[in-house]
Amino acid sequence: IEEINKVLPQDIKIFATQRVTKSFNSKENCDARTYSYTLPTYVLTKMDETFDEKSYRLPAERFEELNKILSIYVGTKNYHNFTIRKEPNDPSCRRYIMSFECPEPFVPENTEVEFARLKVKGQSFMMHQIRRMVGLVVAIMRGHVEPFVIAHALEKEKFPVPQAPGLGLVLEKTHYD
Repeated sequence: IEEINKVLPQDIKIFATQRVTKSFNSKENCDARTYSYTLPTYVLTKMDETFDEKSYRLPAERFEELNKILSIYVGTKNYHNFTIRKEPNDPSCRRYIMSFECPEPFVPENTEVEFARLKVKGQSFMMHQIRRMVGLVVAIMRGHVEPFVIAHALEKEKFPVPQAPGLGLVLEKTHYD
C-alpha cells in the first residue's frame, strides 16, 4: 500500500486492499451503500424564522421531527419521482432503504456554524434520488409543504420534487456482506 500511495496524487490515499476473484464486480456485487448528506442546520429553520447562522443550534424537538420525517423513506418504495426519465410503473424505480437518520448535529473545528449529517443506507440508489429525498425533507422542515407530501411523491402520479445541491453528498461506505 505504501508503494501505491507514493505514485498516487496527494489527495488520494489507499488505506487497505482486498484480493478478489476475477469475476468480482464491485458495482454489481455490492449489497448496500451508505451515503451522507451534510448541510448547515440553519437550512432546517422555518421559512419565517429569524436566526443568526453562526449561533443557530437545532432545537431538540426539531431534531426529533427531522428524524421522524427521514424514517418515512425506510422500506421498499417507488422512487420514480425522485429521479429522471423513469415511468411510475418501471420496476427499477422500486428501491429498498434500510435506514435514514440524522445523528447529533456537530460544529466542526475552526467554525461556529452547526452542521447535520443525514445518513442513508440502501440497496441501491437512482440518479438524483438522495438529493431529491433531502430536498423534500428540507422543504418540509422549512414549512413549504406538509410531511404527507412524501407519501404523495411515492405514489404513481407524477409529482415535482425539489432537488438539493450536489455539494454535501458523499458515498461513505459500500457494503459487501
